[in-house]
This record gives sequence, structure tokens and C-alpha cells, in this order.
Amino acid sequence: MDVYITSSFSNLTCRYYVYTRKSCNTPIVGIVELKSKHIDASGIKEQLTNGSKSALKILGKCPDTYNESEFYPIVLAKGWGRTSRHAMIRNAKIQFGSKKRRTITKKCGDSFLEIISQLK
Repeated sequence: MDVYITSSFSNLTCRYYVYTRKSCNTPIVGIVELKSKHIDASGIKEQLTNGSKSALKILGKCPDTYNESEFYPIVLAKGWGRTSRHAMIRNAKIQFGSKKRRTITKKCGDSFLEIISQLK
């Protein structure tokens, strides 16, 4: 998949990336939260939601593409600890415009492109 970053931003909420495929103009939006120690399900959902809103502002500058965009809320962690906490995060749905997507959980070290290619 030929993909390149068209926008990347990091703030206190989380990191987010807007990718565009060279073969078509469909934006691929990845909201990525990195966790190393303390994993709080409600805090992670809030950070991903805030990141989603920020990414929508970026895409708002190109309103024709935002409804067609692919959205991936991702949490990367060194370890997940309790299974119940991991399940709560994995089952959380993040709003992106009119779409809701379930949170994708992976271990640190997985690349964004590897993660989304496994989902297709």
C-alpha cells in the first residue's frame, strides 16, 4: 500500500496522523495513544476522543474527503495487565464524525501500516 503522511500532530491528548493513499485520495486517519505504565480505560477513551476531534479539524479544511476517510483509533502498550482492563479498552468505541470505531489494541513496536493492513 503506497501511503504517506500528509499531517502529523502531537499534543497533550495523544498523537494523530492523517495519511493519504497515492492510488486514491481517501485519507487514512490514525489516532494513536502510547501507554507504558498506568493504563486507565476511561482516560484512554477521553484522549482518543479528543484526538479524534483534533483530526477532524485538520480534515475540515478538505470537507469533501472527511466523510470518505478511514479511521483507526489505536492504543499501543508494553503490556496490558488485567484482562478485564484490556477488554474495556478494546470494546470502547470512538466517535469520528458520524462514524464510531472500536478501539484497536496492540503491543508497542507494531507499525501503523502493519496494524491497518491486518484489518483489511
